Amino acid sequence: MFKVNKNIYILFAFITFFVIKPQLLWCQWEVQNPLPTESFLLTVEPVTNNLVFAGGLGGTLLKTKNAGKTWNVQKFKDLVNIRGITFKDSLRGWLIDSEHIYKTNNGGESWKEIHINADMSTYYFLDIISFNNTIYLFLKPQTAVLDELIDAKSLVMKSTDGGKTWMRIDQEIKGKMLSAYFINENYGFLYAEETVSISKSYTALYKTTDGGKTWTKRKFTEIPWTTSLYFINPNIGFIGKYRTSDGGQTWQNMFANILAEYENVEDMYFPDSLHGWAVSRNKILQTEDGGLSWELSNQFGSNKLTSVSFSMDGTGWIVGWAGNILRKDANNDSWEQMSEGPRSTLNDIFFIDKNTGWCVGISGCILHTSNGGETWEKQNSPVDSVLFSVKFLNNLEGWIAGHYIVLHTNDGGKNWIVRSDLKKWFIDIDFFDENNGLLVERFGNVYRTADGGINWQIINEEPFPRLTSLEIINENEAWIGSWLGLGHTTNMGATIEWHNVPNVNLVRGIQFVDSNTGFIINDLAQFLRTINGGWNWTEIPRGTEFESGPIQAFYMLNAKNGWMYWDSKGGYLRNVIVEQHLFAHEYGQYRVPAIKKIYFFNSNVGWAIGAGGTILKYTKQDTTIAKLEGTLIDIFPNPFDRFGANIKFSLQRDQNVIIQVFNLLGQEVTTIHNGLLYKGENILRWMPNNISSGIFFIYVHCEEFIEAKKCVYIRK
Repeated sequence: MFKVNKNIYILFAFITFFVIKPQLLWCQWEVQNPLPTESFLLTVEPVTNNLVFAGGLGGTLLKTKNAGKTWNVQKFKDLVNIRGITFKDSLRGWLIDSEHIYKTNNGGESWKEIHINADMSTYYFLDIISFNNTIYLFLKPQTAVLDELIDAKSLVMKSTDGGKTWMRIDQEIKGKMLSAYFINENYGFLYAEETVSISKSYTALYKTTDGGKTWTKRKFTEIPWTTSLYFINPNIGFIGKYRTSDGGQTWQNMFANILAEYENVEDMYFPDSLHGWAVSRNKILQTEDGGLSWELSNQFGSNKLTSVSFSMDGTGWIVGWAGNILRKDANNDSWEQMSEGPRSTLNDIFFIDKNTGWCVGISGCILHTSNGGETWEKQNSPVDSVLFSVKFLNNLEGWIAGHYIVLHTNDGGKNWIVRSDLKKWFIDIDFFDENNGLLVERFGNVYRTADGGINWQIINEEPFPRLTSLEIINENEAWIGSWLGLGHTTNMGATIEWHNVPNVNLVRGIQFVDSNTGFIINDLAQFLRTINGGWNWTEIPRGTEFESGPIQAFYMLNAKNGWMYWDSKGGYLRNVIVEQHLFAHEYGQYRVPAIKKIYFFNSNVGWAIGAGGTILKYTKQDTTIAKLEGTLIDIFPNPFDRFGANIKFSLQRDQNVIIQVFNLLGQEVTTIHNGLLYKGENILRWMPNNISSGIFFIYVHCEEFIEAKKCVYIRK
């Protein structure tokens, strides 16, 4: 059914290209907080004193050419978690995520995917290290199942010609490789966890002094699982909190008096043999005696720090979750925050008009904007509780529900008052009008007010099963999400009727787009729909393009179109179509970690919020992309024969491009290209194999334009 509708739409689009010269719609998500990125950063690589790269979840790559004054943020469509970046010089470098390798020859201005001869159904990429023309690539087994790990092995690959050819190092690295570190192109170390049986495992350090030709192995029982490995020289090194001074023969915990037992070192770097820096959770640690003693340098909030490195002039760089970027000048021991914005996890967002809105989250965080989210300011909060829901009746009066707390304001949030009579675990609050509202408590009670919140009374005589959400759909009607059912009122909450819904399980979110059509997500990873006002619910199966796992958040713009968030493979927002199955718009996707709530003020403006203070704003604008047939792409020869046609167009920057061929019925004939193309002139060739003569449309879709052009194939 979707295929037919899609073809009709495409055919109509082709016709309008040539007849009415349409305004095509373009939509996007932009980061409002924190800046420059919302991504959880995993690695930082200073290439020169000014040129620095950082990589993270969602295929996010940050680049600065002026030592952090400004940053360029790029999202790789196919990458999940950029975990390794290495440069041979200021121009030539590589980056990896779990399954891909990209290479640049122009200092990161453009990247091209390369392929190696490795079974990526068996391995994940772990890290990449380069020394001049020598490059090491480290791979770990994909499986996390204990019985499969018993026989699992890791892999090291090596190139000595700058990545043109790769060879597999013929050395058995048992178990799952955790980290790798090379002092130079010959002297290196690997740290791995080997599973002996379902109940027994140990860690081991592998060492080579000849570029991987031979390795020695030392097993440990006292050193725990960690991904931090660093050596100052062949004798002095660290695995997590443990230090060796004899090349790995003996080890001593150097952080016992400064880090708790559950804390570990995430990463470490020594600019010289005496001075070193380490990060552990949100802590920065410093040593001035080669790691014999450490002291706490500073602490930066609640977000984890993941990677530390230094440029040639002694400038230090630290990155971490929620877009944290810290820099330390060579002559200063203090670290400067290079990223901006609050980073408390956000749970809810509400706008009273297109400019005025509020966000709430953990630790009593309340954020406010008066300019459509261009800037967010913290409002004074009288509590440090987790806040779950915020609603405003007008520009002045608002309510917040939280963990054993309810807050109320009459001045737009300048002052918040704690309601001392309401001390339950409240998970949601909303209002039918300025007088009538509902307040939902996690453990089953629903409170009602008929006087604008002056008084609240419990409606239900017996608690409902665990409550999760509240959805007011008109001036009288509301639905309440719960365990194995739904609460429903048609009289502003004066009475609530309980609906047993056997297949709903635990409702994680509920939304109605009209009085008949509603949607639910639950903890069984299902997306359910009702078309008869909530009396019956059926699951909407997913198309093959979706990952498994639960939907963490969703918002439907209407009965057919909406946005959803999956917390898998780095996390992604997707624009979806709901018919008999759930389908994804090909271009409606944004990679982002840990979204908690999606909210739209209207069909053109929306927000997505979540962990690390993430605030994304969605805008849809009418943009004139193609006015006349043939203005942006050229097809030659045209007509053409079995030797094919060339498709020529120019790009202003590197970007993903899809080129498809359709027939006169709007049916897709083939996809010529789907992937990255580079700035400048591009020419691709279509060879029409095994098709009949006819008229076809070649359709080019990229970030800069969307255009279709008619061509004629004459089979000879």
